[in-house]
Formats: sequence, C-alpha cells, structure tokens
Amino acid sequence: MKWSVFRIARLFLNFCYYGHIMNSIATFFKGVISEAKKTTWLSPVEALGHTAIVIVISVAVGFYLGLFDGIFSKLLQSLIA
Repeated sequence: MKWSVFRIARLFLNFCYYGHIMNSIATFFKGVISEAKKTTWLSPVEALGHTAIVIVISVAVGFYLGLFDGIFSKLLQSLIA
C-alpha cells in the first residue's frame, strides 16, 4: 500500500474529526452531571405518593377504555349480524 500525501492528510482529518466527536461526548456528559447535581429530588414519600397517583390514573384510564371498547364491540357485532 502506497502512502500518499493525500492519504496521510485524510487519515489526519479523520482522526481530528473523531477526536472532536469524543470531546463533544465528554463535554455533554460533564454538562449532564453538572445539571443533575443542581436538581432537587423528591423525597421517598413524595415519590411513592406520585407513583400511586400514576398507577391509579392508569388503571382508571384502562378501565374506561376497556368499557368503551366492549360497548363499541357489541355495537359493531349487532350491526354486522
């Protein structure tokens, strides 16, 4: 394999480009860690309360959708028959 000036220049540019990407990734994660330290986290009791609210609402919405699915299914079956 012959090493021309253009091949060496291309390898150098690729190395610089990927080095820039790795530097950008490191900078991104440093920023993420910095912002995570500034965050005020919920207490375990508050987190449990919010989790319970989400579960209750999810079950209610599931029941609501299931109810209307059953009603529309029966209605469609009666229209088809």
